[in-house]
Amino acid sequence: MSRLVIRGLVKRFGGSSTDSRCAVADVAFSVEAGNCLALVGPTGCGKTTTLRLIAGLETPNSGSVFLDGIDITQKPPGERRIAMVFQALALYPHLTVRENVQFPLQIQSVSRRELDQRTTEIMEELEIAALSDRLPEKLSGGERQRVALARALIQKPAVLLLDEPFTGLDAPKRQALRGHLRRFQKAQRVAVIHVTHDQSEALALGNEIALMREGHLEQLGKPDQVYAEPASAFVAGFLGTPPMNLLTGRIESSDQGLEFLPGTPTTSIDQPIRLRIPLSTNGVPGMRQPVVLGIRAESISPGPHLADSIPVAVVHSECCSSYWSVWGNLQGQSLVWRQSGPEPIEGSTVWIRIPSQAIHWFDVVTGKRL
Repeated sequence: MSRLVIRGLVKRFGGSSTDSRCAVADVAFSVEAGNCLALVGPTGCGKTTTLRLIAGLETPNSGSVFLDGIDITQKPPGERRIAMVFQALALYPHLTVRENVQFPLQIQSVSRRELDQRTTEIMEELEIAALSDRLPEKLSGGERQRVALARALIQKPAVLLLDEPFTGLDAPKRQALRGHLRRFQKAQRVAVIHVTHDQSEALALGNEIALMREGHLEQLGKPDQVYAEPASAFVAGFLGTPPMNLLTGRIESSDQGLEFLPGTPTTSIDQPIRLRIPLSTNGVPGMRQPVVLGIRAESISPGPHLADSIPVAVVHSECCSSYWSVWGNLQGQSLVWRQSGPEPIEGSTVWIRIPSQAIHWFDVVTGKRL
């Protein structure tokens, strides 16, 4: 039963403090034994550097790494009980599959009996036993991924770090490897940190999601919580397929109640979006100030022309199995929603409804949730 705790990690690259670049800025989180933290964010946000700091491959400028209450910040990688699977896999080209898998235990002077037993068990679990005598160059991408994962898992680490290990694999192979990983995680009660660009993978594997932006931790929480209550417009626009619609505009009062008008105060509005928002609704921003309205595609309801419906011109659509993802133009701003039935015709008008209870409000300057 191992618990990993990260406190205030900071990592700067460069010479002097004035010329240095902060890759990781005051990052803090914890991962319990048997849980998986999905670390997501755009390229260059600090995800891999964070993993390398935890593994001991980089030295932090400040902050600490604790495992089971023990400060391991200054310990060398080999003494941390942490295994890492790199995006590049880093298999030894001159060693066979079996030799690659065994290598971490060989340098630990494990007995031959235990070495053979653990090697056989992990290779059978990951279905690579038949590849024992092959060299990495003779393996497919998916086979190499499984060998790299086996080499990490054979160590029975307290913490497993995954740096986009499933990149480039097709969907069935990714799903199979996720299954192997979940079984190992459950059986060994290992704490896992999984860096991925695949949001479906993050939602499927992560007990928690940590979303990074420019070295900072933008939001940390349960997957459903982060999806349903994004802390900022950045989180809302990053997480989700498709991401949340974000419309800039302002709120004004009329004889119809409150209205959201997309655009800036200088924009000419022909057809304001009329939303039936009660004046007593909590969280509705003040009138006339610029705001960002967020709405998920699945919350938008296309249908007949009703009093509170909004006309949107169809720009294009994509088939998503049982429904269409439809992109439209709403007074110069892009809007996407889901729609069943026949393929929407490009250039046609679709009437949609935006329920007030599904709206998220964000500050137009800071992007923070209002």
